Amino acid sequence: MGRNVVHVTDYTTPYAGSFIPAIAALAREASRRGDAFTFVVPAISDEAEWPWRITAARAALRTVRSPAGLFGAIRSLKPDIVHIHFNGYLVPATLAAIGARSRIFWHLHSAMSDTAGLVGHWLRRCKYAWLGSLPEAAIAVSAELGREMERWGAPASKIRVVANGVDAQRFHAPSGSERAEARRSLGIEPHERVLLFFGRDPFVKGGDVLEAALRLAPGFTVLAIGAPTANLARMAESARVVPVGIALDTVPLYWAADALAMPSRLEGAPLAMLEALCCGVPVVASDLPALTALGGRLPMVRFFSREDPRALAEALRSPETFANAALGAADRRILSLDRWVERIYEIYDA
Repeated sequence: MGRNVVHVTDYTTPYAGSFIPAIAALAREASRRGDAFTFVVPAISDEAEWPWRITAARAALRTVRSPAGLFGAIRSLKPDIVHIHFNGYLVPATLAAIGARSRIFWHLHSAMSDTAGLVGHWLRRCKYAWLGSLPEAAIAVSAELGREMERWGAPASKIRVVANGVDAQRFHAPSGSERAEARRSLGIEPHERVLLFFGRDPFVKGGDVLEAALRLAPGFTVLAIGAPTANLARMAESARVVPVGIALDTVPLYWAADALAMPSRLEGAPLAMLEALCCGVPVVASDLPALTALGGRLPMVRFFSREDPRALAEALRSPETFANAALGAADRRILSLDRWVERIYEIYDA
């Protein structure tokens, strides 16, 4: 008889990104194994374009409007496993799962900001030191995030590192015609050297570092995704900027790019790096431990000293940075969703 698996998250973004395809892949594996799978989320906006991906994977979709609704949902579902993603529902979902006598798994995806203040730090320590003893496993997307959880009190014996995965079939190196069409659709000429930059949070993503580096290494075209207007304006002083507000399909963006720029100050285990590598796009990244652990052994990734615009400019001026090198089959397998799903079920079955 199969298990009753419930995944809980405070995911409110109307766009699928790569998180929703990962959940869908896990739901398909659950169906293959004879497990029931329910995805519990806050109320979904009418603009959300991803719910069909969950239901198409033979999973149930359940929405809740409050912590009380979350308690009721978990009580009525009577799950064998409650798997909680991100932080928003971590406490109420854990307490609800205790009441339902479910096996509990945490899954932390994002690096923790250090700006919470004294009260915020105290609450965080209480959460990880007290509640952290309750899950069977606390899954971290990188070893650095696992160490961070441990520093806040989570038992080291509970922490499991499972690197993110992406759909390696969908994210693949383009053919010549696919690359040409991706550039044409964005108004980019064949001769332009294009940096892809995801800049929704300029401080976290290092938008100011990229701005300063472009002043030292002018002549690039920046394909800027989600960057605020002020950040775009400053980059435009030294580079041609092609702004993209919201991208439902990021594959053509990678196909149009010559490199992905990641001058980040804070990262968990960014899906953008994995997607770029699977698309054959070199990456220029700050030397955060989470990033070096993710791409340090791959020749397609070049690291520079974080918050050092001169080091980034030097990397951008180097022809070696833009030397494309396709991933081998073994590396694509490591970065794939298939391997990620296997690792999650290995933890469930342990």
